[in-house]
Amino acid sequence: TDLSMWDVESLLNEMSRRWPGTEYDLLRKNCCHFSDELCQRLGVGHIPSWVSNMAKAGISLDTGLVFLQQGLNDRLLLRAFHSGGDYPFKCNSRDRSGH
Repeated sequence: TDLSMWDVESLLNEMSRRWPGTEYDLLRKNCCHFSDELCQRLGVGHIPSWVSNMAKAGISLDTGLVFLQQGLNDRLLLRAFHSGGDYPFKCNSRDRSGH
């Protein structure tokens, strides 16, 4: 980097306020993300893609699981609604007609 030691220290202080440990997220805001931002701000470019590939794979898996869960929840609700069943709640004819 072409930054002075003072500039690097100032950058780290500023980043420490933007990257508190309480906001750590294993998939979306982790040490790889911090390191990539730091390297960019130091002017040395991105970290190698292989470093963050596992986190990217985890994000894809997590996102897919969220959509799958939502789809399953929607199907269960529709099934209960149409059958008048009591899973996950009891529907009666007045509920279905909107009255």
